Amino acid sequence: MGLISFALRGNYKRYWNDLKKVSEETGKSPVLMFIDTALCTVFIGAGLQDYLIYRFYNKSWKERNTFCTIGFMDKATKILSPLKWSPFISNKLAFHKNYAEFTHRDYVNYDDGFEGFEAFLEKHPTFVVKPQIGLGGESVHVATREEIGDPKAFYEKSKNENTLIEELIVQDPRWAKMSKRSINTVRVVTGIVGDDVDILCAVCRFGASDSIADNIHSGGCCARVDLETGKIIGDAMNMKLDRFERAYDGTPYDGCQIPYWPEIKEICTKAARVNNEIHLVGWDVAIAKDGPLLIEGNRGPGFDLVEIPTQTGAKWMLEDLIKRVKAYKKAQGK
Repeated sequence: MGLISFALRGNYKRYWNDLKKVSEETGKSPVLMFIDTALCTVFIGAGLQDYLIYRFYNKSWKERNTFCTIGFMDKATKILSPLKWSPFISNKLAFHKNYAEFTHRDYVNYDDGFEGFEAFLEKHPTFVVKPQIGLGGESVHVATREEIGDPKAFYEKSKNENTLIEELIVQDPRWAKMSKRSINTVRVVTGIVGDDVDILCAVCRFGASDSIADNIHSGGCCARVDLETGKIIGDAMNMKLDRFERAYDGTPYDGCQIPYWPEIKEICTKAARVNNEIHLVGWDVAIAKDGPLLIEGNRGPGFDLVEIPTQTGAKWMLEDLIKRVKAYKKAQGK
């Protein structure tokens, strides 16, 4: 991504208004912060949102350089999770096929024809509809057999629009109560070199309001997870940097135990080995009533989920993984 094209993507009018709000809170000049933002783009590949969500206006250059900015993530992803593997893992229908051992739910396979869809409806009159390719929980919704009207027409439209139709997840009641309506997930980030898998970090994600999506870019919040105990560390935060001490049902986030934590680590470790050419993956794990399952894998997982709650950089994790991957490939003669 070139610096010019990167810079042109920003909504500068909205960003200027955001800087004025920061100015009211901090007393810092919005003009100087705007100039500072430009410098961050040039020297550390930071985007407009990076400057805000990481509070770069309050951080030194040494601190700023420890964060996974959008520019750094773009370069790291090209090395760790090459674009050629996107159809293998990023397409949600392909993900079901390639990671069938871990998804544990029915879906409509268009290779089975309309008869397969009819059989699916008989078993699952309420189901989830989502784009096969999409980020941030965009356009994900629940539908029912009664709502879709003519099943044949709905089937053809869904097939033509590359829509994924899958079974609705019934969450573990201990986990479902944490938000009003969303499927709450655990994002587990793995790094693999050869056959060696490391769990780099993990966060919990919870939905807001009536949304079924827990994505932080769609109004949700996130909180860090202790990798040893599977307990949440500290409060949850959203993209506006609002802090939340308690979940929807009143449960304190800090110290909350994630159900099935050993099993979650196990399935993510096994899933990482399905394709060890994808060295970096962020696995979205749902906790169903009978255990964890994979919703999807993200070959370029954003580290804002990890860095926002604690306001500390995680760039070192990826720098270390890149060094190990390069050393491994050199040893393999690749």
